[in-house]
Amino acid sequence: MEDPIVVNIELSDDDPETFQANVISLIKEIHKDLSDSETNSIQLEKPTRGLMNRTYCLKVNGVSKKMVLRINGKNTEEYMDRDFEYFALCFLSKISLAPKVLLKFKNGMISEFCSGKELTPEKIANYSMSKKIAVHLAYLHKIDIEKVPEIAEREPFILKNMKRYYNTTPKKYSRKEIQEQFDSYFGTKNIEKNISEISSVIEKDCRPMFALGHNDLVVGNFLHDEVEDKIQLIDFEFAEKNFKQSDIANFFLGSVVTSPNADYYRTFSPEGRRNFVKMYLEEYKFSGEELEKELDIWMKELPIFEAAGHLIWCFWALFQAEHSPRAFDFIGYAIHKHMAFESLFENKDN
Repeated sequence: MEDPIVVNIELSDDDPETFQANVISLIKEIHKDLSDSETNSIQLEKPTRGLMNRTYCLKVNGVSKKMVLRINGKNTEEYMDRDFEYFALCFLSKISLAPKVLLKFKNGMISEFCSGKELTPEKIANYSMSKKIAVHLAYLHKIDIEKVPEIAEREPFILKNMKRYYNTTPKKYSRKEIQEQFDSYFGTKNIEKNISEISSVIEKDCRPMFALGHNDLVVGNFLHDEVEDKIQLIDFEFAEKNFKQSDIANFFLGSVVTSPNADYYRTFSPEGRRNFVKMYLEEYKFSGEELEKELDIWMKELPIFEAAGHLIWCFWALFQAEHSPRAFDFIGYAIHKHMAFESLFENKDN
């Protein structure tokens, strides 16, 4: 498999005419045999969902497959390792677990388009679809990262990035109403102390079972290819070495629509969580009494990682409340996430 093309250009879509011209020049880097008439007929579909980046679907006459262009969100490099994301994508695409990166530019990339329908909370709650997802995640987590030093030697995502994300949160918000919301709730909280508290519990009570995790397993990042009846994952920008339990916990938290009042048990109840983990563990050849014992341990560990997941995405939302151009209640989402963290952490021994 050929390495992606690297172009030293920073892309902006602020000016449509300049943006179109720059995209055409990038397409010509990928498909050098295209004529001017073919590249000039490029179709750029409007940005799709997402709370951080600007994503476009590219259609070009003379090219059979669509492509995806992503411009990284403003200031996201402050809390994201874009170099490792690029490494992970190239690594995973070689084993057909991620779309192939065709071209990398300074603040984004162009990759192959993944066909398939975006899943919904209702669809992933279906037993058959849950089974497909459990099998796919087990396949991802079975990669022997000890043979890949670029992954194995890294710190686990959840432990490393809680502190890193916290350090990116604004000292003061530029919008008065957001600052007032922040002060009203977080003014009485010691959120930095929360990091050491939950990290200590993870290191003391949870087994170090590491894998290359996706770490952003929200429902919209799962596609179902109906032709081949298979699951595909997209948006690997948070991919990193992590606890397997953390990635599965993150899946449960991401199985509902992202909102400041989400019910995190709406899609998977406690019983539904156990059934999903059972299907996941069966891919590791657990069965019978051994399976039930392993399940019991997982069900004690998962709430700890769910609490940590709420906390890290709380910090992410506090950052986005200042920097994101998206019309989303990030500060309300951060408050909701921290409340969910407190609820789980206070009841972790029950």
